Amino acid sequence: MKNTCFFILAAWLLVCCDSSEKKATAILDEAREAVVCRQFDKARSLVDSLRAEYPRELDVRRSALAFSDTIEMEEAKVMLAEADSALTFKTLELDAMKAEFVLEKNEEYQTVGYYMCPEQVSGKMHRTALRAEVNEEGQMLLISILHGVKLGHDHIRVTSSVGETLETPRCFSFLTHSVPDYEEEASYKFGEDNGVIACIAGDMGTPIVEYVNPDGKIFKAEVSLSDVAAIRKCHELATAFAETDSLRNLVDKMTMKVRFYEKKISLGR
Repeated sequence: MKNTCFFILAAWLLVCCDSSEKKATAILDEAREAVVCRQFDKARSLVDSLRAEYPRELDVRRSALAFSDTIEMEEAKVMLAEADSALTFKTLELDAMKAEFVLEKNEEYQTVGYYMCPEQVSGKMHRTALRAEVNEEGQMLLISILHGVKLGHDHIRVTSSVGETLETPRCFSFLTHSVPDYEEEASYKFGEDNGVIACIAGDMGTPIVEYVNPDGKIFKAEVSLSDVAAIRKCHELATAFAETDSLRNLVDKMTMKVRFYEKKISLGR
């Protein structure tokens, strides 16, 4: 009687184990299918579920753990292909945008040149104005030019056509000696300008700029529509540079990730 009970229990355990293994294998197969369909989050969730629900199915669990690397590698391949395609398109778009600008660069002493709108090239800017430029590395500058007024300004305050007022940080200002009349300039980097550049670029009207010196004295002027348009175009160019750099970094990151998992999987075999 005892032997009979033993064999019945053993048979029951064998059937249960076989059933658990089939269920676990079915989940792993579903995860593989999810990867084929590029449903990577679903595949991860299925693998996690398998490992949590079937702790005793060691062989299937090992296969699932190894398959986790395949999920990461295949997702990285998809992201790499998409990023590489987007980078190609964005690079062409950036090159087309740059063709609309004038590149000012003195090869004798400048390693990096500046893209400027044709109407704002240096030779045409001997007037009170806001000039925009983007260097070859994608950094945008806003330059406040005060012509014929001795103020010694070190920052500007801009009020948009809808009443929003923003102020740049204080910076070093300098005199321009290449023109016959008095002219002073100060420059502000995009990202370090307290949002002034984006404010002007997004303004559909004519903002008011106040040139402010360390003593609080001001000179007020209206930003011309042509200068607003130039600032907007330079802002768009700088944004395109940033997007291109971001895509290039993503391509590099995904390339490294694919190589890492390819090597890991090959060593695991």
